[in-house]
Amino acid sequence: MKQRTKQGVKNALVNGLTFPVLDVFSRNYYRHNASIFMLHRFDSGNGYQSEHTYEQLVQHLECLRKKKFNFMSLDELFGYLYAGKPLPGKTVCFTVDDGYFDQLEVSVPAFAKYDCSATYFVVTDFIDRKIWMWDSKIHYIHSSVDQVTFDRFSECIPSLSGRKNLSQRDVIFTLTDMPLSKIHAVIRTFLSLVNVNIPELPVDDYRSCTWRDLENAVKQNMMVGAHTLEHPLLSQESEEESRRQILGSYDRLVEKLGLVSKVFCYPVGRTADFGEKDCRIARNSGFVGAVSAEPGVASIDSNYYSVPRYALPSDKMNLIQYASWIESAKERFRGLRSHPMASSE
Repeated sequence: MKQRTKQGVKNALVNGLTFPVLDVFSRNYYRHNASIFMLHRFDSGNGYQSEHTYEQLVQHLECLRKKKFNFMSLDELFGYLYAGKPLPGKTVCFTVDDGYFDQLEVSVPAFAKYDCSATYFVVTDFIDRKIWMWDSKIHYIHSSVDQVTFDRFSECIPSLSGRKNLSQRDVIFTLTDMPLSKIHAVIRTFLSLVNVNIPELPVDDYRSCTWRDLENAVKQNMMVGAHTLEHPLLSQESEEESRRQILGSYDRLVEKLGLVSKVFCYPVGRTADFGEKDCRIARNSGFVGAVSAEPGVASIDSNYYSVPRYALPSDKMNLIQYASWIESAKERFRGLRSHPMASSE
């Protein structure tokens, strides 16, 4: 009951704060701010399951359209930010990371229906059918062996030594902070240890989209952008390898698609997952900017090579909160509270 009451109060507050009169105020005061939403996998309806579905995405887009939000491509947003031009009121952008088949299959029709130019950041060696996404390998292994066998990952990863009842998340979370070569070495060691083989190429639930899928998306006004060759944690890679991953991905996209996004997307995207080295490579390579996975509002004051994004919420009230001026105001208030002059001596 208490939780329902709290949610009801929040709903009323969000609805009140997005009332048309306040919207006019917000457009003037926050005219250089925009919200960028980030999505990953979708429920394909015939295998892979996710909280994101076609129906949910359509409902979200319909809600934003009814509330007069402006859909803008990521490259167009950066054009406004660089020019210092005020944005159209209530601007939102959408991005989809990695390049799985379900992302194109499910979301492109929804975005096209609302004339929303989303940006698909893809891992090009994955699209070329050269690799699995390594975390998909962990999911596949987990679904293919029993718990006792899966627990033998603890023999391959020192920080998990002695652990029992390991989950997919335990293993993926631990491996995420390693260089890509070490991740592959751990997986090979585990497979050898338990005498298990996995297919050379991803099975259906974990397969990529195709170049034709991406071509069709571009024809429907979508953008495609670079997300590296193999999805490594760039902060764990050398400068030479980071450059190869970033430029190699972009060059492959240009080769296959021609005109592509000039915005780069960092793999994983937490603050610790990329550094000044990677920002510099992106900047010197001609990218106009890059996006992270840290939550926050994109604004004219952002570091253009570390622009934040919000994970797309599943419910409409949080969607409106993150898309509207409310979250910008909250971030501004937090900044004022943390300013040295705001604290008493």
